[in-house]
Amino acid sequence: MRIDKIKDTLDNIKLRLKLLFSRASVTYVYQIEPGKLRHLQVHGLGLDDKIEHAEAYGLAGRPLEGAEAFVSSILGQRSHLVATIVSDPRHRPTGDKPGEVVLWSRWGQTIWLLEDGTTRISAPKAVEINAPEVTTNAPLINVNGTNVNITANTVAITAQSASLDCDDITFGGEDAQPVARIGDLVNVTSGSSAGLHEIVSGSSKMRVG
Repeated sequence: MRIDKIKDTLDNIKLRLKLLFSRASVTYVYQIEPGKLRHLQVHGLGLDDKIEHAEAYGLAGRPLEGAEAFVSSILGQRSHLVATIVSDPRHRPTGDKPGEVVLWSRWGQTIWLLEDGTTRISAPKAVEINAPEVTTNAPLINVNGTNVNITANTVAITAQSASLDCDDITFGGEDAQPVARIGDLVNVTSGSSAGLHEIVSGSSKMRVG
């Protein structure tokens, strides 16, 4: 009898260990309720259940149907299943090198922590930053773009020197007039100084409205 009981106990432990981990396909993703874990419907390896999805703190994501769920059975009991990892190799980016980390989505956005210490942010569409204040500290900032638009109530630039290399500079809108510069000619139309004088004249590179 003792041997039979020991055998039954060991068989029960063996069964619980076998049931600890399973692999299944996500067939449906439920709307998450505030303050609760998201639920998934999974199917595979004897599973066809609505289970909880435990997400890491600070990282939230809604899996796609067809993703792969790695399911844990709490205490080896199928009555309490939790998806601890949900992966989707269909859309995972490739080409990462040893030690690199990539945050990615199905839609092509990535934040790539590269092996040389560079952080690369890529998106097929717009990147938005919403904050009451944004501070950038860097000895060198490069902005490369076809069009750069700045809309603000006030713009303040403080620098030891500033250089603007441009063939066409306009202040004041499309109706702005040419700006006179030292060394250009100005036409005085009356008085003893009437005539052209080499003081300032309109510049083809700067206009002020």
